[in-house]
Amino acid sequence: MRRAVQFSLMIIVAQLLVGIYLYPRMPGRVAIHWGLSGDADGYGSKFLGLFLVPIVSACILPLFLVLPRIDPSKGIQRFRGDY
Repeated sequence: MRRAVQFSLMIIVAQLLVGIYLYPRMPGRVAIHWGLSGDADGYGSKFLGLFLVPIVSACILPLFLVLPRIDPSKGIQRFRGDY
């Protein structure tokens, strides 16, 4: 499990570094949602476009580490290898 956490942290850090690198090069408004036709129909700031995914990932990772420890039914143990 330690290796998976390290790998996840490396991906989050890589996303942040790419976002920092691209931030000055991005326009002020970027597409963040596309409709079924493939046309952009939602826009946001460049901060949102570049850093939403790494921030959400950084918030979810600790949740995934804590959930197995607070699972009252211990049902996660059946899926421990996959989890």
